[in-house]
Amino acid sequence: MTEKYITAELSAVVASRGRPGVTFWNRLEGWPRTRAFDRALRAEVRDALWMLTRQWQVGELRGEDAGSPIHAKVRVDTTPVRAFRPPGDDGKAPVADLPPQASVEQLPLPLLMDGVEMSLDLRLLMGRYWLKLLARVLPAAADAYRAAYPVRRPDPGEDAAICAHPLACASYRAAANRLMDGAALYLSIVGGAPASTGIDEVAGAEAEVDALGTRFVAWFDRLISRPEAATAWRPERMEYGFVADAGSRGTPVGLVAEEYSHGRIDWHDLDAAPVPSDPGDDETAPTRHVLGMLPTAASFNGMPNSRWWTFEDGRTNFGGIRPDSTDLGTLMLIEFGLVYANDWFVVPFTLPVDTVARVRGLVVTDVFGERTWVSRAESDGWRLFRTSVAGGGAVADHDLVILETADHLQESAPLDEVVFVRDEMANLVWAIEKTIPSPLGVGVAGADAGHELREFLSRGPAPAPAEGTDIRYEVMTSVPEHWIPMIPMHRPGSDRAIQLRRAAMPRASSPSALVRPRTWLLQEPGLHVHEEEVPRAGIRVRRTYRRVRDRQGRVRVWLGATKQTGRGEASSGLVFDQIVDPR
Repeated sequence: MTEKYITAELSAVVASRGRPGVTFWNRLEGWPRTRAFDRALRAEVRDALWMLTRQWQVGELRGEDAGSPIHAKVRVDTTPVRAFRPPGDDGKAPVADLPPQASVEQLPLPLLMDGVEMSLDLRLLMGRYWLKLLARVLPAAADAYRAAYPVRRPDPGEDAAICAHPLACASYRAAANRLMDGAALYLSIVGGAPASTGIDEVAGAEAEVDALGTRFVAWFDRLISRPEAATAWRPERMEYGFVADAGSRGTPVGLVAEEYSHGRIDWHDLDAAPVPSDPGDDETAPTRHVLGMLPTAASFNGMPNSRWWTFEDGRTNFGGIRPDSTDLGTLMLIEFGLVYANDWFVVPFTLPVDTVARVRGLVVTDVFGERTWVSRAESDGWRLFRTSVAGGGAVADHDLVILETADHLQESAPLDEVVFVRDEMANLVWAIEKTIPSPLGVGVAGADAGHELREFLSRGPAPAPAEGTDIRYEVMTSVPEHWIPMIPMHRPGSDRAIQLRRAAMPRASSPSALVRPRTWLLQEPGLHVHEEEVPRAGIRVRRTYRRVRDRQGRVRVWLGATKQTGRGEASSGLVFDQIVDPR
């Protein structure tokens, strides 16, 4: 034992208490040899042989009978998509004029619809712009144009919807005979009358004013895009259907979209279908693109790293996924991420938009100098990102459709919104006008607008019940003004299928009058909707202004509609054959 732990003459030391009888330590502290910690923080590996042994155990030092790709050469043929048009419309609008979304989704403005006036905000905007143009040439004629194209004062009999809305009625009365209705001038010019027609104050300057009229019409046509003829909207389906010409010389092919309604056109919305060849069509030959590049390994979040001492990030945890035994898609994804993730390489290839692309060939050169021709995987029945074939038939070869689809666009609040719901108690389908376009150009709640209109039309004393009667018989109860019935009818050409046709409810204040829809979606003459389009959850159809910039940076605005799934069934409270108290 060490000498310092041996006490000589222990009894004398204890008696004099010269040393403590019990000695202990509460902690041990290391004493650094230097004040610098740089080398200690490096975490250097001292045993390199142990590291090599671990790499050998996990097979990291084992060579494979394969070479890594160092060069790839790809050939891709592209064919431009020349036009988007409704089915059966021979007019082919160039894609370069409008983005695909605007070409397909644009709906007509109320200005161009019979019996429906444009909202007051747009009419006043057009009037202000015309007076601004006129101030540069002939400012003295401004009052004459205000008098020739005034804002009409609403009549309580004919314009009950305007007079029932307090804010709209006050706005119309404030603008009546004071401000100019630019929409009236626009309709006059597009109808064939020059802008100087009927204005005596422009005498001697008719040519300049008429030139301003042409400029005025062109400005409004650029302001909001509108269809020139037929639209792609299919009211019986409450969705869009359109055709895009994408064939090349000798292989005429069309891209068909039968059920587009979600607001963003992509390749999976289109099916390939053969189209009859027209000798008058301006067919073009495919454009060849050849590019050589260095392949890079594919990577994604949570991808297992092949090196032993490298840790993956925890943003994606494949080990934490618990799929069912029948969920083959999830099982394949896990197997790809954990087993075959490092077997894939990326060969980036930039292609122009609004084209149909097909990979014609791919040659890969590895580190041993061997060149490998990579064949198409579809020979084994596997396809990815390839356009489906309409009807399942064989068409000319084309694979990937690349469209100029805007990822981010601005969308206004709903101008009108209709919800189709099933009412099992009444055995009906109702079209509920959740939002209707107000006369001021904004959407308002359909329930509030219906209540205002009902109160406006039912002014006056209520009819007194007949004397001596204690009960009153009602054939049926009423429903809110914004509930429009859709009654089932036989679909022509089918033995069992039915369609839902728009009907009307009698107005409570005047049973001889009918409640008319106030949304554009339901004002289609003879509107009928296929019965299978309204599931048990219902559907929600909205019409909004949409704004985006095209590839030249120009602003494009149009009216478009989208369809979404509803929120389930509803009950209108409609009942028949009721005995009520007349008091």
